[in-house]
Amino acid sequence: MDLSLSTLPAPVRLAILLTLINAVVSLAFVFITPDLEDRGAMIVVGFIFTAVFFAACWFAATAPRWGSIGLIVINALNIALALPFFADPDETFLVVGASLSIALSLAAIALLFLPEARAHRRSPTGTVTA
Repeated sequence: MDLSLSTLPAPVRLAILLTLINAVVSLAFVFITPDLEDRGAMIVVGFIFTAVFFAACWFAATAPRWGSIGLIVINALNIALALPFFADPDETFLVVGASLSIALSLAAIALLFLPEARAHRRSPTGTVTA
């Protein structure tokens, strides 16, 4: 099994890269956020979400159709989970972090709907690049 990202179309590679950056930055964000309530639970949930992000990226690289669909779903879920941070705008640090996370997720989803990525998703082996 070839896990090289060089065989993937550019939009899929960028979507995977943005999702990985989002996962790592979100996990680091949990550690550096001052005055975070229930820090232990947030760290555990952060590790779980980071593992799910990494799994979705791996599936997107190895299984073109379901991996890309999984990547879209996990990024959409990330957007939905980041929206409540806008409810308390007094915490500027949290709003900035949520905005960054939403922007990265939206960019990854948009990349996965480009024609090259869609052609890759429709191919049974993932070798078609548009």
